[in-house]
Amino acid sequence: MGFTLTEIDTIGSGDLDVGASVTGNVVGEAPPGTKLKLRYEGNFFIGSEEVDFDLR
Repeated sequence: MGFTLTEIDTIGSGDLDVGASVTGNVVGEAPPGTKLKLRYEGNFFIGSEEVDFDLR
């Protein structure tokens, strides 16, 4: 099983204004029923906090 990605929208880097949002896609593969978690790790160099998101 496979897929072809024909168009890529990149988020890039930078800061968001207060109240702003950004959306995007995360592509991966896992067995059915697997509990997945996305971990956002802030800027490594300034010690930003980590935030976990449970994926459904």
